Amino acid sequence: MMMSFRNVIIFLAVLAVAVLGTTYHQTARASDGELKIGYVNFEKIFDGYDKTKALNEGLQKRKYEKEVDGQKMVDEINQLRNELQLLSEEAKEPKQKELTDKMRILRDFTNDSKAELLKKRDEIFKGLTKEIVTFIEKKGKADGYTLVLDDQVLYYKATANDLTEEIIKVLNESYKKEKASGKK
Repeated sequence: MMMSFRNVIIFLAVLAVAVLGTTYHQTARASDGELKIGYVNFEKIFDGYDKTKALNEGLQKRKYEKEVDGQKMVDEINQLRNELQLLSEEAKEPKQKELTDKMRILRDFTNDSKAELLKKRDEIFKGLTKEIVTFIEKKGKADGYTLVLDDQVLYYKATANDLTEEIIKVLNESYKKEKASGKK
């Protein structure tokens, strides 16, 4: 059974609070530091990140190309069906085999295309998720946060602790620099 992305985030956040909450007591006594908690809306960061949009556009373009190729195959099959109706019974047999082969090729193409696009989408999702989480971790450490949580699991949150917009802004600036330098 596969957990939804939101449930995974909630689970990880609750686990982090539980683990860090039990260890914070000892850490706080040792450092006499102040508990500083921030939060983010991960989904908003993901959707607001220009790199997400660019990669999604590339994926949509690839999907469109696959659809065009598939439609060409469908058109060939329809043309072959029309030709079959005009042929005599003895001439139909080789054309019928050709039609069956083309239909199998179309089915395989459709299945392979779906699998390829899903795999690519998952790779993009995992890569972006890792990149964003790594950035949130760096930002949290650099700004002295004890915890940075996803706001999906919070019942109360002061807007002053929301790092979402700042993170989107910095990620997008970083992506613009990355694009300008020619990196991917």
